[in-house]
Amino acid sequence: MSHGYSRYTLIDTLLEDADFYQFRTDREKLNTLVNFYNSLYQSQGFEFLPTFNQPLFIQSFDKGENFLYSREIDNFNQSTPQPMAVKSFQISQKAFNFYQLTVEEGEEFDWKNMTLSNLENYPIILGHHYRGHYQVGDKLVAGFYTKDVTFEVKGFLPPNSYVYYKGNPEFYLDDYLVVPYPPILAAVGADDFSFEGILYFAMLNSQFVTRLSEGEMLRVIQRYSHQSGFVDYSIIEVDDFFIKYEQLLSAVTYSRMLLIILLVVLSSLFCYLIISLSILILRYYRDSIRVSWLMGNDLKARILFRICSLYYMVSILTCLLIEIILFKDFLILPFGLLGNLLLYLGIYSILCKKTGYS
Repeated sequence: MSHGYSRYTLIDTLLEDADFYQFRTDREKLNTLVNFYNSLYQSQGFEFLPTFNQPLFIQSFDKGENFLYSREIDNFNQSTPQPMAVKSFQISQKAFNFYQLTVEEGEEFDWKNMTLSNLENYPIILGHHYRGHYQVGDKLVAGFYTKDVTFEVKGFLPPNSYVYYKGNPEFYLDDYLVVPYPPILAAVGADDFSFEGILYFAMLNSQFVTRLSEGEMLRVIQRYSHQSGFVDYSIIEVDDFFIKYEQLLSAVTYSRMLLIILLVVLSSLFCYLIISLSILILRYYRDSIRVSWLMGNDLKARILFRICSLYYMVSILTCLLIEIILFKDFLILPFGLLGNLLLYLGIYSILCKKTGYS
């Protein structure tokens, strides 16, 4: 792709109808998707460009067959016309700006105040071929997934406006109703969220472009996946093996951090145990050491050195075993040796103070 970008497509992996239904009707699971999407959309590492050509269903639509999603459906001559599937293209602010779309007449979308909470006056921009059929400010009611939405015409696109969509570098929007996506997804609550459950998945299954290398891009997305808890995705143009491999590395890294934290806690307990045992042993030998010291013998120093050296060697061996068993390398060994040296000096200092040795 030009300008140094690489293009990818992110899709969900809930291919079975039962899995998809179970996920989108579960509030907690759907909110993991919300967090994942928002992280992707706000990422500085790439441009996430949600777009989709989901039709709108309009009752008694009579503007012409060229606007229909499928010309095989002909309701123009029926006595009781049914809702017509009209070409519609949903688009996010990032995609709108990335493809440099403009408004020829009227005004652009007010992206900052875009929300799904007001579907009784939702903005829409029409393709150039709709000029003469509608005017700025006109209202039209259409079925959008599971809801009837009242759209207000905000403007018209210039002729031959196009975007890149599903491999087509010039997907023209002249015959399309352009519906804006909200910039940020709102978490769903306890109320009915069947509409959001379908819409949010449509928004997630989108293209994105990036200047990052493939490995860097996968690591960024893996981080967002781990933070949000959403893992049911794949990336077209990237072998699934590499995605699963990055997921595995992410899990290993997370587990490694937990092990390091556990190691720090256990090391602290180990130090406390060693110091406590040293004090107990020293109390047991205290009288013998003091008598030896008064007689001028250096037995006390030898006992102190023997006790400290014993625990120091035990501590080193423990550190080595943990390093070999858990981490399979010697990355943390220098820190372990430094910690053990400080432990040795600390124990020796404490023993000297307890016995009055100088």
